[in-house]
Amino acid sequence: MIRCRALTVRFRHRTILSDLNIEIPKPGTHLLLGPNGSGKTTFLKALLGLIPYHGELFWAETNLAVLKPREKARLLGYVPQTLQTDFPLNARDLVESGRFPFAESKSTSRENAEKLMQHMNLMDLADSPIASLSGGELQRVVMASALAQEPQFLLLDEPANHLDPYHRQVLVESLQTFAAQGLGILIVSHDWELFRSLNPQAICLRGGEIVASGPLDDLSAELGQLYQPERATT
Repeated sequence: MIRCRALTVRFRHRTILSDLNIEIPKPGTHLLLGPNGSGKTTFLKALLGLIPYHGELFWAETNLAVLKPREKARLLGYVPQTLQTDFPLNARDLVESGRFPFAESKSTSRENAEKLMQHMNLMDLADSPIASLSGGELQRVVMASALAQEPQFLLLDEPANHLDPYHRQVLVESLQTFAAQGLGILIVSHDWELFRSLNPQAICLRGGEIVASGPLDDLSAELGQLYQPERATT
């Protein structure tokens, strides 16, 4: 379970997240929803320790701030919205890099990476430089790299952005399988309808604050208001 206690993030005198208190259980699928600028990606980066924050973040009873990178990587796998390609790696190398939390030989890391790539139908891309991959191909390879960490929770930032309709459906089916196997999943997305079949819990952010939370199917009215422009006050 991920727990946030008084989580606040400020940047250049602007408050991005304000005093968030929430529990995100595992297993389960969760959607983090909200308009642009509401703090969704910032929330993920705070969980990962990529940005400074105030308050406390826990995995069960363990404060995430005290964990070493390898320890945190065994808990949280991350697929960012913006995917970097300026690394001299092929797809196999990138997936293999996800094995860094484990004390295993390079040959064992490669073997485990290739097993995962075969399972995800990615072996045809194994020798392709990541700079040559399409957006959708790269998204799938980065997902495999995150799963290679064998995390307890998978954090996905707009994971369907670069995917064609076929692979969007494959993504949903894969996430359904992962959730059934006990993986916790937190998805940042504007397209909640794509993930409705996963029966997710939703967390709605607006202006850096949680304005609603609960089963997605119970939040129709709240979702209708979430993306409406804020009215100016006088």
